[in-house]
Amino acid sequence: MGTVVAPHQAVASTVVRRRLVADLAGSGLPPALVDDAALLVSELVANAVRHGRPLPGGVVEVGWSVDGRRLRLEVRDGGGNGTPSPRPSRVSDTEGRGLAIVAAVAVDWGVESTPDGTTVWAVLERN
Repeated sequence: MGTVVAPHQAVASTVVRRRLVADLAGSGLPPALVDDAALLVSELVANAVRHGRPLPGGVVEVGWSVDGRRLRLEVRDGGGNGTPSPRPSRVSDTEGRGLAIVAAVAVDWGVESTPDGTTVWAVLERN
């Protein structure tokens, strides 16, 4: 349904979120689903920039698609150190909670690693 290539920089979350929200809202998806998608894509892109290497050209790639009741988000970077996974955190922590948020909001999520990079994906379901 949509894709965007953004610079492997902190601004990427904002660039991607704006494009995603415009695309999803324009397609008539429920506002709550669009809000959840914006939250998850922000967390996934921030993690890709913070922990992953850039893809060739200094970018991250983001895609989204709707299949029936499911919305799938994918964020691809050039890979990092190890497989992304949620880590324990405290309420007072100011970072390190991104994948825990993804795990709590998504109906499913996972990581696909290849020699060319890492894709973290999440699936949301409309009610």
